[in-house]
Amino acid sequence: MPLDGLLIVSSLIEVYLTQKLSIAKTAFAVKKFNRKNYFTAKLVTSNIKAIFAAARATAKALIAANA
Repeated sequence: MPLDGLLIVSSLIEVYLTQKLSIAKTAFAVKKFNRKNYFTAKLVTSNIKAIFAAARATAKALIAANA
């Protein structure tokens, strides 16, 4: 996969995960509030988002280096 493609895919996945987290927040607010599950979901999502942000930064650096 070219680096530009990696950049686009990682951005799309990050947006998708952000939307999933907001849906999870709404679901937990509507249902009986379960703190442990909510914070676990939030932690996992933020960790995955950090991984993709790092991948995107790496891809940008590689694109800049190859330009």
